Amino acid sequence: MPWLFAPDEKRALADVARLAAALRSGEVASRFLDGGAPAIPLGAVARVTLLAPADLNLADDARRFVLARGTSRLCLAEVLDGDATPAEAERLLAAAAALSAREGRPVCAWLVARTVSADARALLIDRGGAATSIADP
Repeated sequence: MPWLFAPDEKRALADVARLAAALRSGEVASRFLDGGAPAIPLGAVARVTLLAPADLNLADDARRFVLARGTSRLCLAEVLDGDATPAEAERLLAAAAALSAREGRPVCAWLVARTVSADARALLIDRGGAATSIADP
């Protein structure tokens, strides 16, 4: 089953199962990040879970999440079908902050969308998160 293996291109990250496989590496790999951002280490990842909004105590909508539990930090990734604006980045950052408070560990927020606006990307990076535009060549 090819989806069990980590993807090697950004477009594959639109599939949450492939995104989960990528996070098993123990980092948010720089090859997936916009603007040549450096990799974000998570430590050894023992478990990656696909989450629904209700799992994060969020309103029930069409949001799709992947949670990687690394030894040094968690990574909460969200996959959007469309374009990401600062509002979407803020929503993910709020979910990551709530998860961090609940778990007592740092959480990296990673937003994956068709395109991530420059303002949304800057907001995520400023707060230790990451952004991936899958429409980038």
